[in-house]
Order: sequence, then C-alpha cells, then structure tokens
Amino acid sequence: MKIRFIKSSCVIIETAGLKILCDPWLIDGGAYYGSWVADYPPLKFDSEKFSDIDYIYISHIHPDHLDPNTLKHFNKKIPILIHKFQTQLIRDTFYKNIEPLGFKIIELPHNQKYNLNDQVQINILVADGCDPSLCGKHFGCNPTTENDSSMQIDTLCVINDSKYTIVNTNDSPIELTKPKVLPQIKQQYKKIDFLLHGYTMAGHYPQCTVSLTKNEMLKESERVMKLNYERCMGYIRYLNPDFYMPFAGRYLLSGKLSQLNNFTANFPPIHAKKYLEENYEKELKNMKCVVLNAFEYFDLEKKEQSKKYKEYDKKEFDDYVEHTLSKIKFSYENDDVPTEEKMYSLFEQSYKRMNTNRKIMGFETDTDVYIKLFNNELLYISMNGNGFSIVQKNHLEKNDKYILMDLDFKLLYRILRGPKYAHWSNADVGSHIKYIKKPNIFERGIYRCMYFFYS
Repeated sequence: MKIRFIKSSCVIIETAGLKILCDPWLIDGGAYYGSWVADYPPLKFDSEKFSDIDYIYISHIHPDHLDPNTLKHFNKKIPILIHKFQTQLIRDTFYKNIEPLGFKIIELPHNQKYNLNDQVQINILVADGCDPSLCGKHFGCNPTTENDSSMQIDTLCVINDSKYTIVNTNDSPIELTKPKVLPQIKQQYKKIDFLLHGYTMAGHYPQCTVSLTKNEMLKESERVMKLNYERCMGYIRYLNPDFYMPFAGRYLLSGKLSQLNNFTANFPPIHAKKYLEENYEKELKNMKCVVLNAFEYFDLEKKEQSKKYKEYDKKEFDDYVEHTLSKIKFSYENDDVPTEEKMYSLFEQSYKRMNTNRKIMGFETDTDVYIKLFNNELLYISMNGNGFSIVQKNHLEKNDKYILMDLDFKLLYRILRGPKYAHWSNADVGSHIKYIKKPNIFERGIYRCMYFFYS
C-alpha cells in the first residue's frame, strides 16, 4: 500500500491493483470565488498522470474538495464515492456538480464497509456520526435539523486491504469525531497503520481582521496554528498510528488578497511536523511523521518515502506571489456594480430569514453587526431581534460591541440574492470579507446567523 500526495487534500491510495483518488482539486482556477489556489509550487495538471484511477472519493462539498473544473478532465467511467448524506441540500449539491459531467455516484451509508475489490474496502463516516445532537455545534455545520437528522457536511474515510489500514480524516474536526466516530473506528480496526489528518485553519482569521496590527496578526496566526497542532495530537493520541501525515486545507490566497498570505493560520506542513516532534518527542517516539512533496509517496511495506521532503525557496515563492498570484481576478470582479436601490431592496427579506433562523438556534447577543454600504452608510443588524436599519458611519462611535464587515459590493449583491449566486460562508472562508471587531472576540453564533442573511 502506498500513499501518494498530490496537493492540498488530494492523495492517491495505491494497493492491491487499485488506485483511489481522494478530493481532487488540481486546476488552479481558484476556489471560493477565485481567491484560493492550491499551495506552492503550482501544479502543472496532466490528465495522463491520472488515467489509471479506479475510484474517486470526495469527502464534502467545499470547493477545494469538490471541484467540477478538475473532475471534467477525468474518465467518466470512474465511480465517485460519497457519503449518503441525510440532508437533501447537501446531496443535491453533490449531484448538481457531478451528474452533469457524466459520472456515476455511489452513496455509502455511515460506517458501512464497501468492497472496492476482493481485497480492498472503504468505509465512509460522517464527522458527527449522524448524531443531530452534535450537529450545529461546530464550524461547517448548519444550525437546524431536518427530520431530526444530521446536517454535518464533513466526512472521513477508512481504507484497508488485507494487511494495512489508512484513516483519512480530511477536514473533519476532532470535536465532532471524538464522541462517536473515532470509537466506531477503533472498534472495527485493531490497528491504524497510517493517519492522514488536517492541520490548518481555513477561515478569515486573523488575516482579515483589519482592526489588528500586522504584528498582532502574526502573533495570532502562530497562536491559532498551535491550536490546530494540538487538534492533530488529539487524532494521533486516539488512533495511535505507526505513521501520521499532516495535510489537507493548505492553500494560498490570490489576486488582491495575495498580500495576506503572510498572516494566515495556514503554514506549510513541515511546520506541523517540527512542532509535534519538538513538543511531543516522548509521546511520538514510536511513530513517524511523514511530509511529502507533490507526487511523492510513502510505501507502507518498505516503511519509507520515495524522496526526502524538500522545502521551497522563499525568494521564488515571493516572486510567484507578486508576479503570478496577484494577477488573478475573482469571479465577481467582472460584475456590474449594483445600484443602491437594487442592493437595499434585499435587506428586509434577508433580515427576516436570518432572524427566523436566529430564533431557531436560540442565539442572541448584544454585539451588533454592521455592513459597509455606499456613501458612508452602514447597514445595522441586531442579533437580539431589534431589527435592522441604515445608519451613518458615526453610529459606530456610540457602540462599544460590534463587528463591521466590509466586502466588495459586487460580491455582497451576489450573496444577498441567495446561495445560487454566492454565500456568506464561502466569502468568509475565501477571505473576501474584512472585519473590524470591537472587542476582538469570536462569537460563532453571529457567523452562523449571517449564513442566512439573504433574500
């Protein structure tokens, strides 16, 4: 069995005559409306290198995992494996992105092994174990339930042959997998040989919080990354693998956001390796951390990797950011600037939708939300049921608890028109929203409520 790293969350598991491709995001058209590209150095995609793939596993619907622009280059006879999600909206998202390309989709129920051939099985588990009591309590979750079912979107998988077992946790947060899912894995698989685990933070913080100084951003990115590394240790401790590999979620910001790359909580995987080995030397003495360059592999039989990891040249990277990444245009930049009348006409219905879902969640706070509008105007949004209004910028001077959101009016107009055009969550993860926070605290419920602020 070999684990071949490609880019970001994309790996190929090779064993017993099969090749299983996981989460292919290989075309740098830019995910999240163009702001994300897949790491460095850039990948020169060649479909011939993937001509012998037998199965494709896609863990969830985020665009750095489910990418139609990549999938369209693959043989349409390759079956695509996904979890059998309980929520129709999530299932529909998979189907509308995959079916028109001509692929066959195989949906696998939670924690049910599926034979890929007579030696190899895959088992896909949804991150919260299909438990509605856990759903909505972590990032990525929807805040309501549908027929008392799980609304979680992240999955992890176990691939095993007659000799070795690999766990690929991908983006699944350990806060959701530890209560039910990891015990299910431990119960079925006596030994985990190789663990693939996420290690980064995909989100707006700290690089988009412009109320922080650059030095504060740098300190916060270090702090957040350490929290992520501790989450890695949670997986490593529980599953006790012989080998573990930090991967998944690695990206670079492009276009007019490319200058933010130095401030994201998204370091190269070699940083995770160094941190874990330096801080948990005794605990990890019988395990080995694996970090691979693109297209290199780790051989479980030989217990060695094809080539030693090589760090990229910092000057070459900076040149790439300045001369290539910075030139990328986002999908909404070619839109017409909306008129005030068009934009403002969407606020009332957007507030009604958001406030209805806020009540369902049972969330309220005296922290107010503002969105920057035209001509020094702001949209004021109450998070405790006191409505919305258009106010002047000096309204902030009277408030000591607020979040001010600033984003391109073209993207804002897309979002307000509904998820068919754009969504708050993707804009946030894509770093398209700048934030001023007073004070600098994180209230998850505010962002979950704003996911529903559209007409």
